[in-house]
Amino acid sequence: MSLPRTAARLATGSLALTAALAACADDPAGPAGEPPVASTEDAVVVDSATQLTWVRRVHDRVVDGASGPALEVTIHADGAGTARMVGVHASIDGGPWQDVAATRVAGRNTATDVWTATVTRPGGFTSIEYVVWGQPAGAARRWDSRGGANYRTAARRPVAWAGHRRDGAALIVDLDVENRAYDKQCAAIYTGDDWMRSQYTAAGSYVGPTGRAGIERWQVRIEDAPMSGVTVDRAAVVEYAVTCSFGGGAAFWDSNLGGNFREERAAAPVTAWSTPFAAALDVEVAPDGTVFALSTSDPPSGAAPGSRRWVTVYGPDGAWRGVVTLPADAERITHVASAGLLIAEVWTADGNQVRRVAIDHDGDVAWDHTAARGSIVATSGAAFLVANGAVARLGAAAPALVPCVEPVVSPSGIAACLDAEGGATVVVDVDTGATVATLPLGEPYAISDDGAVVVIGASDPMAGSYLTELVAYRLDGAVAWRRDGLALVPDHAWGGPRTAGDCTNHAFADVLGFTDQPGSPEAGEPRVRLLDVTTGVELRSEPIAGGSVQACPAEDGRFYWNPSYMRYGKWAYALGRDDAAIDYLDVGLNGQVAGHADGGRVAYVQKPYVAWSGTTPQPRLVVRDPGRERFSDYVEVPAGASAPLVDAAGDHVVVVVGGALTRLGL
Repeated sequence: MSLPRTAARLATGSLALTAALAACADDPAGPAGEPPVASTEDAVVVDSATQLTWVRRVHDRVVDGASGPALEVTIHADGAGTARMVGVHASIDGGPWQDVAATRVAGRNTATDVWTATVTRPGGFTSIEYVVWGQPAGAARRWDSRGGANYRTAARRPVAWAGHRRDGAALIVDLDVENRAYDKQCAAIYTGDDWMRSQYTAAGSYVGPTGRAGIERWQVRIEDAPMSGVTVDRAAVVEYAVTCSFGGGAAFWDSNLGGNFREERAAAPVTAWSTPFAAALDVEVAPDGTVFALSTSDPPSGAAPGSRRWVTVYGPDGAWRGVVTLPADAERITHVASAGLLIAEVWTADGNQVRRVAIDHDGDVAWDHTAARGSIVATSGAAFLVANGAVARLGAAAPALVPCVEPVVSPSGIAACLDAEGGATVVVDVDTGATVATLPLGEPYAISDDGAVVVIGASDPMAGSYLTELVAYRLDGAVAWRRDGLALVPDHAWGGPRTAGDCTNHAFADVLGFTDQPGSPEAGEPRVRLLDVTTGVELRSEPIAGGSVQACPAEDGRFYWNPSYMRYGKWAYALGRDDAAIDYLDVGLNGQVAGHADGGRVAYVQKPYVAWSGTTPQPRLVVRDPGRERFSDYVEVPAGASAPLVDAAGDHVVVVVGGALTRLGL
């Protein structure tokens, strides 16, 4: 059956506070007896419903000026490089409102500029009320008035943020603390993962006096905490609030008016384009940035009448490319870059089978094929269908399934299969079905890129379910190398179907990876080992904590594993032959890696079990650079029945969130 086609052609938040922070408001007015904040009678107040959003956040701090205390206001403004003026409109001690121009001090990243303005008058001040304004060239002013409430700052506060800076791997936070009592306890409460899983406390210490009477300088040094998932020196954002108590009394807080303070080391992904998109089931992005979205909403222009499922295609620039109608029971889509195909999976009455419809880059149906359920596996330069008991190359023609039990397949199209009845491991040519070699019986474990070396796992009868030996054979039956005394979890019972979490091949780009987890301290500590498939030379050997299901290779050539035998997401780790150290990805409960982008970036959906505030947060998109993390601004990432609505490829990430399909540039 061929599918109808269109005339169009295809082509390739807010951040949560912890319960403790939320309960402790700032104390801008100070204790009883201090002057109240300035009157708002003449303030420029913009109703929050009509306010134009352009300010990402505002920090302020009291500094020592030449003529007394002054207020330094820092503005992080969206629209980097925009020709405009920025400033504050301020009232000092209830006096007349006046403009103070800001100076651009840095481009925080490709999306955000940083500006500073200093509000002062001879003799200092008691309190200042202000709003922030920006005026693009040739346009009217845009305001940020904190939702109509205005910003207010007192010159003397029990505890006040006075800036932060980096000192190697540590973050140094300066505090101005009122000398209310000799006994003081100051600290910062911080997180490296947006309060998703971690919340830590760093104690402060006295530094010395400031230039203002009765105000002391304290300092907090934020460093890695024990068991910290996202380390301070590798987190993209460290968010924190500061607190002090005096003489054992109640705590005073400065949490930047409830917004917290943030130190950003990496830019958030930039939105390349976004378009409304309802009822999405799955999304895919090609390496060139072309986006495919599977939908069940009202049919777009060009869809066949009465259809319920279709793929809408957008170019790298967000331009609509066309729509392809699919059968009503299409479940998911997969873009196979090496084959130049978009493959849709369609439900069938037989739960052991799946119908696959392949669409080429011209919008034509390349093939329509029904076969056993299985996985689409990308190798280094090719793609294969690995089904239960069969294997096939994915290309322009319908896949020709070759019988192969528990296959491992190389990019060259050579596969190793288990032949338990024949008492052997059979090596076949996937493209022709011809037998290439017959090797000793064992679990097909890995294969070299050219298919010339096959690694077979064997088990000592006393080892229970573990593999204790890996033997690499050349196709003539000669042993290339052997490793004994191992303790490896097999992917499956020999002859049984693979299940979620199993590796379809333990090698990628001629690197073999596995977790060696001996059962006793005498046998050594658990380790992740990376070997050269063809020679057996050990490329890496890194100790790990606890057990692991598998170390499975991904399209980026790194090996990923979980420190738990439960097949949930939880914490995920990765290691490549050239990585400086084991990489940590906190994917949370049932979270999963969604895609790999250029430069070693990994996009994943983080699904924590519970946040420190006691509530379960929504999943969120995380884009991680090697050695650090980059967080998107999306807090909630909805998940479809079969896959998170996020994908990454090339230099692009695509996500469906808040009723919009958005492509991010990295």
